[in-house]
Order: sequence, then structure tokens, then C-alpha cells
Amino acid sequence: MNTQSNLEFLNDLMQFSPKGPLVQVFIINAVQTAAKQVAEEPDPATFDTPVYDGKVWQDVAKEILQRMNEKYGPLPPDVAQPD
Repeated sequence: MNTQSNLEFLNDLMQFSPKGPLVQVFIINAVQTAAKQVAEEPDPATFDTPVYDGKVWQDVAKEILQRMNEKYGPLPPDVAQPD
């Protein structure tokens, strides 16, 4: 059984790759892209689960996206758009 906390696991992911810091860029991009997808979903109820309300989930995504956009700049408009 893995006893790492989520923070410990994420820290390990950010440091594991033989490609070096490129793994960090990948993870940051993945988080920012996912946050954008959730933040821009017109119907927050899409994310409703028995554990959390979709609106709250979307609010969290918006907070993350705002902070990431401030630090890294916004993603291009065509990123995270549905086909």
C-alpha cells in the first residue's frame, strides 16, 4: 500500500523523469488545460458527483486557472476546445 500523501506523490511525479524538468512543464500544462476545460463548461452540473457539486468543482477550476494564467499566461484560445 502506498502511504504517500497527494502532495508527496505530485512532488515525486514532478521529479521522476529522465527527461528532467520537461516533466514539470507537462504536468503544469495538463493541470492548466484541465482547469480550462472545466472552467469553460457551460453546464457545471456535468461535473456533479455524489462526492461534490459540479458548481463547486467548476469554481475550483476557475481559481486554479486564474492563478496559472497569472503565473504562466493564458493558454491559446484553441487549447481545450471540444472537437
